[in-house]
Amino acid sequence: MPDAQTVETADHENVRVVRFVDDEIVDPDRIMKLGSALMNMVKEGEPTFLLLNFENVTFFSTGMMGELVKLNNRVRKRGGTVVLCCMSSFLKEMFHIARLDRVFDIFDTEKEAIDGH
Repeated sequence: MPDAQTVETADHENVRVVRFVDDEIVDPDRIMKLGSALMNMVKEGEPTFLLLNFENVTFFSTGMMGELVKLNNRVRKRGGTVVLCCMSSFLKEMFHIARLDRVFDIFDTEKEAIDGH
C-alpha cells in the first residue's frame, strides 16, 4: 500500500477510491513509489474500477501523468476503468493540453464519478 502520507484509500462496493493527500506530486522517487503502489492495487484477472481523487492536489509533474497513463493501460487490459475527479482547473487544463482528457473520464465530484460508472 502507498504511504499514509501520500494517499488514502477507501472501498465503496466495487470502487476503490484513492485520495491524494499531497498538494504537489513532483518528486521523481515519490512518483515512482506512488506509481508502483497504484499498480499493486490492480489485482491479476480482476476488473478494477479505480477512482482517483485529486481534490488536495494543486500541481503534479508530467512524470505523474505518465504513471497515470501506465496505470490506465494496465487496468483497461484487465477490463477495468480508471476515472479522475475533483481536479483543479489548472490540472484539467494540463490534461487538456496533453490530450489526456480524451483518455480519462474526469468528473467534478466523487459522487458523480461513482454514479457515472
